[in-house]
Amino acid sequence: MNHFFAVSALILAVPTVALAQGPAYIGSVSALVSGRQIPLESQEAQMKGHFGLSSMLGRFLEVKYNGSRSPVRIRGGDHVVLIARIASEDVDPDTLFSMRKLDAKKDARIDLGKSSMRISISVQPYGRNLVKIVPSAPLAPGEYVVASTPSFQSPTTRAHLFGVD
Repeated sequence: MNHFFAVSALILAVPTVALAQGPAYIGSVSALVSGRQIPLESQEAQMKGHFGLSSMLGRFLEVKYNGSRSPVRIRGGDHVVLIARIASEDVDPDTLFSMRKLDAKKDARIDLGKSSMRISISVQPYGRNLVKIVPSAPLAPGEYVVASTPSFQSPTTRAHLFGVD
């Protein structure tokens, strides 16, 4: 009978161990939904800058992602938790990622750099070379991007996309 309880406890512990492993590759991000890890859509950011001649036009940076809708969907009302693998634990996790809400267009998702589209997040250590990214408030329906901050190790801006229904 004691073996039954020991085996049951081991079986119940296995999913927790699997969750702590996180994404396989550095820079990868997964959503943690109902105890399952779902890899986020991944794209390189397509950046285009505009610089106006008058102070009224100013300057702005447009960031575009292909497709009007991410294939990775999270139900509205679900608590959004993202897990990312990082290269080193020696870096302040709050400096590694940012989250923004995107404008969905016919064939693309666009970030025009508006500060109102920035999502406040908490980034905390989650295990060996893993961080947990949690929005400070529930996410409204729409398209979202989690972007890694460019560094010497990874000079490109890798973006991880998902949608909330």
